[in-house]
Amino acid sequence: MVYIIRVSSLAIDARIGQCWARDEQSTLQLSDDNGCSMQLAGNVWNHFQRQQHHNIIIFQNQIKAWAFPTSNDVNIFCNLHTCHITCHHMPCNEQRQRRNVITMNNIDDDDDDDDIHVIRTNFHVHNKHKPTDEEEDE
Repeated sequence: MVYIIRVSSLAIDARIGQCWARDEQSTLQLSDDNGCSMQLAGNVWNHFQRQQHHNIIIFQNQIKAWAFPTSNDVNIFCNLHTCHITCHHMPCNEQRQRRNVITMNNIDDDDDDDDIHVIRTNFHVHNKHKPTDEEEDE
């Protein structure tokens, strides 16, 4: 399954921030504030691939269809940062690296021009083997 976010020419640049999934009872953190996956095991959530085609920015994430143990309905949310100048993109590496120390002197002032939009999508996973409520009562 491919999770796609398209950004029109309203922004000069864009980046993915934090993503998370929820059902009625559970929440799962999918990526950190830099858009880097926190759920690489089992291809639950990968790093986004960014492409630019003319005035459209496309973010793609190849993911595995999955569901929470408590529900087959999954709601996915991502913070999309649209930038009026240039977004600060942090590279995502699969290996844990020493984090850069950010001081007040080296923070990019362009981040103040970011607009954050919460993008939401949902899907339903049909599982033939999961018993329905009526089957469990029998």
